[in-house]
Amino acid sequence: MNETPWILFCIDSAGPASASYAVEIAAQRMRGWDRDGVAFHQLIKPPEGAASGASALFAYSLETLERDGLASASVHRELLLYSGQAPWVAYELEKNWEVLLGDWLQLGMVPPGERGFCAASLAQRLLDPLPAANCKIEMLRQFYQLPERTPKSALSQLETLGDLLEAVLRPITETRGLQTWQEIVDFTLAPWFPSRITFGKFKGRLFQDAVQDEELAKWLEWLAASSNEQSASMGAWYLERLGTVSAGAAASWKFGPQDSRAPKGDHGAPVDASSDVVLVSDLGEERLKARVAQARARLAELEAAYTIDKRAVETAQSVLFGILRPYFQRRDKLGLVVRYRRKFLEALLAGGEEEAEEVVRESETAAHQTDTEYEQTASAMADRKVLSEEEEEELKRLWRKLVGLFHPDRFASEPDKQEAYAELTREINDARDKGDIARLREIVRDPEEFMAKMGLSSLNFATEQEMGGLEKLLHSLESMILATLTALETLREDPAYELHQLNERRPGFIEEAAKEQARKVETEIEALEEEAAKLQSEITELNGGEGAGI
Repeated sequence: MNETPWILFCIDSAGPASASYAVEIAAQRMRGWDRDGVAFHQLIKPPEGAASGASALFAYSLETLERDGLASASVHRELLLYSGQAPWVAYELEKNWEVLLGDWLQLGMVPPGERGFCAASLAQRLLDPLPAANCKIEMLRQFYQLPERTPKSALSQLETLGDLLEAVLRPITETRGLQTWQEIVDFTLAPWFPSRITFGKFKGRLFQDAVQDEELAKWLEWLAASSNEQSASMGAWYLERLGTVSAGAAASWKFGPQDSRAPKGDHGAPVDASSDVVLVSDLGEERLKARVAQARARLAELEAAYTIDKRAVETAQSVLFGILRPYFQRRDKLGLVVRYRRKFLEALLAGGEEEAEEVVRESETAAHQTDTEYEQTASAMADRKVLSEEEEEELKRLWRKLVGLFHPDRFASEPDKQEAYAELTREINDARDKGDIARLREIVRDPEEFMAKMGLSSLNFATEQEMGGLEKLLHSLESMILATLTALETLREDPAYELHQLNERRPGFIEEAAKEQARKVETEIEALEEEAAKLQSEITELNGGEGAGI
């Protein structure tokens, strides 16, 4: 692998899925695992008649592409000269390769080189049981605390992918004994299924647990005997490996001891540039305990950040809802009136007064349900407490301690304690979501006393001492970290988060936005009032001067 030349690339595309085209290309010549020279990067002018707006992955407007992009033929000629005959590698190779092939075919160019390996397939196999298969590059960047690249672009994604290969994946391939280019290609193409089961009654469990869990072992045998070819292949694949692995021996990868001189990642946490990556199964007990403590601390920080951001978003929505509720509620009631007056007319003409009276009763139920839903929404929003900076910091401190109390595998083998444990976690999560710091303090101060007060059975919260339990705990914490990162990213992509951010930067923005929205809703109300009055007039005329009670 050391001297093999290949091309690492990333593209941003636009257009329909069946005929997408590249609008940005970034590529890096590689020699073995090392970057070879400067990267190639260029924007491409969109074809004539392309729709305006942002491109598929990032945020290039049509105007930006037309201003800064070069002609497609010119860019691709330069790219072919840059790449030579080297094989091509991308994170989602199949999709990106199809776009390039489509462009080259359109331009009458002969594809250079050949497809290499899919970096996503390499990552999902090497990082297993971490659920890397469905992760974006950005999620893995945050999980491994790699440097943040801005602004978002194909070039920044390419650089992040290079960081991931260099700092995380390369050390693992070397540890695995994958030395040559062909060995790595074959490794990514070989049949593979994730160690953590992704569906069914054992979803989330490691298949290796079947060594000690007879029920899980029987389920895998049942899967292998399935009439569905893919299911049978999966079951057979698991059973074959159960003959060679022991319980808890699944590989998980983390950085080694962090150095204060290392570059900084998310939240100012240092990133180990030396790439001291090791197998969890190769760690001694003390190092494994240290990794568990680090994972718990990071999970606590991320969950606290998510909680604070989520509450801030909900608070902004609550303010907006409070201002707009009378308008929305009026509009929705009028919408129901129009809907049921139409239905009343249809019933009256088709079935007579009895059927029409049934419509009146339906309308009363619907109106009551709408009022109830508004009251419930208002009540739920009223429970959200805005925290000061000091309270937010205290919440983080409390959460760090509470993360030590719960995780997915705790008491999994003790069904008699599961109910009490589940109730405790519900209390903790409810207090967290509401910003109830007093309740969190009470739980942290003495969990056993809190449980006794709640009428729950006693639980032993001593730290796991056995290696197998520690390994499973670390796997679970890593999965929770990744899930929290994903939730945080999703939250920050929500338009409601942007509303909160705008209001933070410009106090009073929510009130301004609400006034603008209220004007639009008032226009809808006027139209509905006019239609409702017209329908009432028709009903009164048909009823000989009597209107419907709608």
